Amino acid sequence: MLNNSIKLIWVFMLLMGTSTSAGTITGKVTDSRTGAALAGVNMVIEGTNSGVSTDESGHYVINDVPRGRYNLRAVFIGYCVQTKRIRIFLNRSTITENFELTHPAIPVVESDSVKAYQDNIYRYR
Repeated sequence: MLNNSIKLIWVFMLLMGTSTSAGTITGKVTDSRTGAALAGVNMVIEGTNSGVSTDESGHYVINDVPRGRYNLRAVFIGYCVQTKRIRIFLNRSTITENFELTHPAIPVVESDSVKAYQDNIYRYR
């Protein structure tokens, strides 16, 4: 009888360990002006070692994200960094977060033009 109870506890512990408490984050990253998909955007979950890059169609998938609250950050050269607060629930396996990245406003700087002239100098040997 005791042996069966130990087996039952062992099976219960195995089943508890395999329950899915992790989720998946998916989405698409596009340019806010043109709507074009952005390939190679770094998608990073702050405070973890989890992150991926978007594919050529702008899609990304981050698997095995433990339940909890996170900041999901989209980083791409030439665009403003965008961060969204996300939450992975115990019974919700996949969430979708799309990003529309914007270009930063680049200030126009006044410049002076400088012209220089040089006389042609010939050396005769």
